[in-house]
Amino acid sequence: MRKIIFTLWRVPRRALALLIFLYQKTLSPDHGLMSAFYPYGFCRHEPSCSEYGRRVLLSDGVCVGVVKIGVRLVRCNPWGSDYGTLKCAAFKEYLHEYEVQ
Repeated sequence: MRKIIFTLWRVPRRALALLIFLYQKTLSPDHGLMSAFYPYGFCRHEPSCSEYGRRVLLSDGVCVGVVKIGVRLVRCNPWGSDYGTLKCAAFKEYLHEYEVQ
């Protein structure tokens, strides 16, 4: 019974992550078919907003993930460099490697 409940609990996050993945492979200027027009990438931030959104959804869930993605999209603009960073346990080493002292 627990496996069924756990599986159903993860369905919404995986569905939204799949939608972001499909966006990345089709319309995204950084990851998809449009990347041929931008050989050096379109987004100056690493990870891009779509990659950040996919990672946050899979690690934190839908409720927290949607809020974090919204904050990231509002703050990520070409006029400033203040944007949310990924603070999941799985990417802690990744962030520590690129942390500015």
